[in-house]
Amino acid sequence: MKEHPSADIYNEKGIINKLLKKLDCEQCLLSDDVHSLTILNELDVVVTCGGTIGLEFVYKGKPVVLGARPPYSRFGFTTEPDGVFEYENLLATGVEHLPLLSSAQREMCNRVIYHDFVLLNNYEDDLELGGQRVYLGRKFSYDNFYKTVISYNSVVLKEQKVYGMLEDFFNSDDKLLLRGSDAE
Repeated sequence: MKEHPSADIYNEKGIINKLLKKLDCEQCLLSDDVHSLTILNELDVVVTCGGTIGLEFVYKGKPVVLGARPPYSRFGFTTEPDGVFEYENLLATGVEHLPLLSSAQREMCNRVIYHDFVLLNNYEDDLELGGQRVYLGRKFSYDNFYKTVISYNSVVLKEQKVYGMLEDFFNSDDKLLLRGSDAE
């Protein structure tokens, strides 16, 4: 197990360690300095609530079990238990037996990645509410956040950057990307 890299931001730092200690298996916790690329290269399957590591594993053709419904769920390339019982049963009896992904599943993952990270360019700072990203080690300015939100609310909707990006996307041929090549 490994804590999410943003555990500090959400006041979750150390929670997994405490839970594992209660279960007498704190040796199962990877240290913070274990890089995601090491996990991707060394492990065969990942269980996540919805971190980007899930997309990274699928991109490499490796199975992913989701414990939540992130934006990349329900596209057919992740394993998504239907409830707590099914989730716990899968973790107890079979994640190591999940098959590698098919080429169709990997193709759909590539479409989702392209859609979310290239077409919608969702990693630009000025698309963030309040105009600033939350980075580990960077002080978050609530004053700047509130000033930016108030200022942005005065911008006419059709002049907002995200509106223009969505309008361009809907008017392009790329809008059918997630449906597949047989979409009309």
